[in-house]
Amino acid sequence: LAMQRAVYELLQANTLLVVMGYRGNEEGVMTLLISAARDLRDKVIYWIAHDPNPDALSPQAKQLLGLGRNKYLIPGQDADQFFADIMRGLGLGVPSWMRDPVVSLIEGAGRIAEPSDKDIKAEIVRYHHRLKNLHRYWVHEDQQERLKGELRELRLSGKYCEAWEQLRNIPNTSDPELWEMRADSAYECGSVSGNHQALEDSAASGRKRLMLWNKGSNPEQWAKTQNNLGNALRVLGEQTGSAELMNEAVVAFRAALEVYTREQFPVQWAMAQNNLGTALQALGKQAGSAGQMNAAVTAYRAALKVYTRELFPVAWAKTQNNLGNALRVLGEQAGNAVQMNQAVTVCRAALEVYTRKLFPVDWAKTQNNLGTALQVLGKQAGNSVQMNEAVVAYRAALDVYREVKASGYVAMVERDLESALTDLKRMQYKGSGDSAA
Repeated sequence: LAMQRAVYELLQANTLLVVMGYRGNEEGVMTLLISAARDLRDKVIYWIAHDPNPDALSPQAKQLLGLGRNKYLIPGQDADQFFADIMRGLGLGVPSWMRDPVVSLIEGAGRIAEPSDKDIKAEIVRYHHRLKNLHRYWVHEDQQERLKGELRELRLSGKYCEAWEQLRNIPNTSDPELWEMRADSAYECGSVSGNHQALEDSAASGRKRLMLWNKGSNPEQWAKTQNNLGNALRVLGEQTGSAELMNEAVVAFRAALEVYTREQFPVQWAMAQNNLGTALQALGKQAGSAGQMNAAVTAYRAALKVYTRELFPVAWAKTQNNLGNALRVLGEQAGNAVQMNQAVTVCRAALEVYTRKLFPVDWAKTQNNLGTALQVLGKQAGNSVQMNEAVVAYRAALDVYREVKASGYVAMVERDLESALTDLKRMQYKGSGDSAA
């Protein structure tokens, strides 16, 4: 009873429960979770499983996820990657026991109680001696391996710019791992800070790595590098307005898809399709090209064949939002109400996963996209109901952007809101005039 109360209070006090690295086969633990979840039927639960097959889930876990709303299964996930992302997000880096395991062992050996038995005492002394010998070897670790360890620690702490600066100072090397680190660190640094030089270096490092990896002997690594190169080129192209770089990004994503087939690499295929869609959408918007925008829609819809709401809720919502944007731009350019209505439907679908509580910024972006689609629709049809809905959506987005102090977004949405309110007043004025007549 005490354990049941403890689990119930734990779930009640927290926004969500994330289950990671646990198969759910232990009857005692699962009985407690199921009992608590019956009372807290709307509690958000993400069950993150290593097995890509949802049917491999234990009967108890399936029962838990079937209780109430907001229960999600995310299969085919690597626990190591999950915890690495947490470490980066919190800026923790590598745990001390992993950074220098021998020192941790020596410190632990120092806490062993003094034994009375002389044989045990002699073995403890011998243990200390072996640890010291091991530490001498550790201190003389290969210089390049030590460097890689230091760089990985910076990256796991989220210090990508510092890692990139160190990597830039390394003399020309044929080590593909160092080039991968350099490309990835420069990309993370540049995409967050807007540093064009970092993004240019990421692209150059990616190209260098492609020279070191052979597509025939290392197809997965080659495809991964092509995808990452495409990301660097896309972000740099968006920031500089360069159509040439955006076209290079499209070429890189399509190259990755030569290896990342839906049959062999479904998740990577969906990721590359979404990335391709984003690059094509940016190109189409810049050039006013319906062809490229339609190609973006095709890529997003392809990604959604794998990114289903049931299996990949967050990726599904992100791709839905991207698709909504592309449909809105297409509909606006062509004056196509069907595509505009599709954009509204898609954005509203994304908001089923992107809740304000769990994903405030993504929720705000989607609300803003929804508002834009509704405003265009309302203006085209002279529909004050849709214009009112646009105003509501803009105000919802504005609340969050003000809350998180995103000044650039605040100014943008304020302009959109003012425009929608002006359109609405014109409609109301026209409506009252027609009535008077």
